[in-house]
Amino acid sequence: TEIYTLSLHDALPIWLALAVVLLLAAAVVLGIRVAGAYSDRSRDTGITAVAREAVEHLLTIDSGDGRRTMDTLMDEASGDFKQQLIAQTDAFSQGVRDARVSSRGTVTESAIQLATDEHAVLLVTANATVKNASAPNGVERQYRVVMELERQDGAPWTVSKLDMAP
Repeated sequence: TEIYTLSLHDALPIWLALAVVLLLAAAVVLGIRVAGAYSDRSRDTGITAVAREAVEHLLTIDSGDGRRTMDTLMDEASGDFKQQLIAQTDAFSQGVRDARVSSRGTVTESAIQLATDEHAVLLVTANATVKNASAPNGVERQYRVVMELERQDGAPWTVSKLDMAP
């Protein structure tokens, strides 16, 4: 029985080939992670934009046209939240008109608590100046909104649940 031993000179091409394979594998893994992080960042930017816009629409009210506020919100809504809006549209519109309510809301911060490609939970803080018959000069208010967004089959994100936080 003859034992064959490799000299350092004979083994060098094997080690170099192995090193190249390992470097290529590491580059592929890194590329996949970078692409995934970019995709998540892009998704999160879209989620945040929809949430901020929905809260501003919720807090910006024209005393002459409460129905338009509700219609705009319904376009951005789905699920339970949309059903709540549908049920409250007439009462909301009448209340806004009767009390001469007007409001201008501005989002101050937003944070994603959880996000997947189909569902997201966010906390949004906002300020609004609310004017009505009993406060014609306006009253500053702060709001914290907990909201859930959903997206199905690549459709735009919609607000499926919205609660004012204490």
